[in-house]
Amino acid sequence: MDRLRLRNMVFFGHHGVSASEKKLGQRIEVDLELQLDLSVAGKTDDLADTVNYTRIYDRVRQVVEEREFSLLEAIAETVA
Repeated sequence: MDRLRLRNMVFFGHHGVSASEKKLGQRIEVDLELQLDLSVAGKTDDLADTVNYTRIYDRVRQVVEEREFSLLEAIAETVA
C-alpha cells in the first residue's frame, strides 16, 4: 500500500461553535494522507492509472468552504 500526503492545504471556512466564529470565518489548514495502491501507475507511468490530485483538493475545498460545521472533528470526518 502506498501513501499519498497532501499537506498545508489552506481554505477559508465559516465554522465554529459561536455565531461570531461562523460569521467571521477563519483559515482552516488541512493535511490529508491517503493509502492507495499506486503500483499500476508506478509501472505504466500513465496519468490515467493514478489518482487525480486536483479532484482530491477540490473535494476537500468544497467541504471546508461550502459547508458549515461547529467542530473541526466534523470537518475531518466529512473529508474522510
